[in-house]
Amino acid sequence: MDDGLSHQFRVLGLDRLPARLYQFLLTAPPARPAEIAARIGERDLDDVEGALAELVELGLVGGPATGYRPIAPAAALTILERRRTARITEAKAGVLQMYENVRRIAGAQPVDGMEALDATQTRVRLEGSVRAARQEVRTLDTPPYGPVADPGRPANGVRSRTICSREALEFPGHLASVVLPAIGAGAQTRTLPELPVKLHLVDDQIGFVELTSHEADSLSTALVVHRCSVLTALIGLFESAWAQALPLDPGAGLDGGAAIRGGDKLLLALLCAGLADDITARELGISQRTYYRRLRLLMARTGATTRFQLAVHATRAGWIP
Repeated sequence: MDDGLSHQFRVLGLDRLPARLYQFLLTAPPARPAEIAARIGERDLDDVEGALAELVELGLVGGPATGYRPIAPAAALTILERRRTARITEAKAGVLQMYENVRRIAGAQPVDGMEALDATQTRVRLEGSVRAARQEVRTLDTPPYGPVADPGRPANGVRSRTICSREALEFPGHLASVVLPAIGAGAQTRTLPELPVKLHLVDDQIGFVELTSHEADSLSTALVVHRCSVLTALIGLFESAWAQALPLDPGAGLDGGAAIRGGDKLLLALLCAGLADDITARELGISQRTYYRRLRLLMARTGATTRFQLAVHATRAGWIP
């Protein structure tokens, strides 16, 4: 099984079993569901048949009259990409609407499970909550940055997961001063092109929410959300975004013999994140001429003729997760 290909399918929103079945069919003759289930060790035939039906519907697999077989994936990949984009857009619209509704209610009367704080109060409460976390801190990281650009890191042993928007990675100094040190300290970090809110979730007990649109500049409060249905929705938003996000860890999955420099790992990670060339060069602390030279060397080394091919090779080779 090619874990790199399976990862690429999961990034596009295809679940584990359909991705695994497609990989299997690439190297196997046309087969029936029972044969496929037996050969890959899946006991639940209904699950296998459901996954095959999904692949057929997407246009990735043909069958079942003569047995299931893979089909060239170009059109199906476009469908998956559009479906993934639609899910993120829907989640963004839902959270923005929820935030606005709650903020209007909070401005008129107290709301159970929520409170509105000014920037100073938010900073004190958030930093204290992160330090006191016992299980996990989850963060949606995106500008604008105010007094709480970095609330610090939780204690050792506490899991930390962060999703950065492209704007966060492009914000001058934020990558070097906040994102990379957090990765170095063990934080799991991924990236999406955009995020609907700035969000911190601590131990499924409390959430801190700020809008990321231009309207946020005129707001004097942030919402603190305690255990209630809104907090559950915010947790769901994070997990949905996490499943769609691309890893941003230039050192993960590499053994000691991997013949690629640390700077090139970061270059590839930022390339996959979609940063512009001039921004990537700035964050790497090199000139654009040096950046293009290193990019050409990596493409020549892998035989890639496009940046997309380079990103796929880097992922499959384990240079980036």
